[in-house]
Amino acid sequence: MNVSVTIDGASGTGKSVLGVALAEKMQGTFYSTGAIYRRLALLALERGCDVADSVSQVLMNNEEDALLLKEERVGHKASELAAIAEVREQALMIQRKEITHFLERSHVVMDGRDAGSVIWPQATHKFFLTADVLVCAQRRAEELGLRVEDVLAKMKLRDKRDREREVAPLVVPDGAIVLDTTLHSKNEVLDQVYSFIYLP
Repeated sequence: MNVSVTIDGASGTGKSVLGVALAEKMQGTFYSTGAIYRRLALLALERGCDVADSVSQVLMNNEEDALLLKEERVGHKASELAAIAEVREQALMIQRKEITHFLERSHVVMDGRDAGSVIWPQATHKFFLTADVLVCAQRRAEELGLRVEDVLAKMKLRDKRDREREVAPLVVPDGAIVLDTTLHSKNEVLDQVYSFIYLP
């Protein structure tokens, strides 16, 4: 039986880095639950698409640059869109359908803000990453080549919005193991998570 793993947490805690590495180590599939909101955000910012339209129709036949999707302006807009109940409802159907499809073929590691709490609460293993917000900002600034001060301000605003939104707020999922990544390298976190999954 294939294993499903969710990794939740705020911005810059290392969710995606861990998710990609863990999926590779498990010889499984990595699935970013937040990618759908970033794609919608980029379309809204650059093409003026109406996100009130069907999410599946808005996303159809669009290929975006991965670096563009990581930009802070896109993440900020994605956070706004993720707070819209109608958008989340449509996105949730797509996410669950895709996860089910991947699980039929391999293990699946997914990251996000509500991966373990809403999207896939039945996950075999759940993790929630935390880290000092300044460290998170430094990581993101280094990744994108931006000033730490600029990233920190936007990151605090986005995390506040995600924690306080009425629909699927950022919370620690029931049964999740909480890990603080502030003082640990990505390999240390990977080894720790892998041991929770495979060691008795």
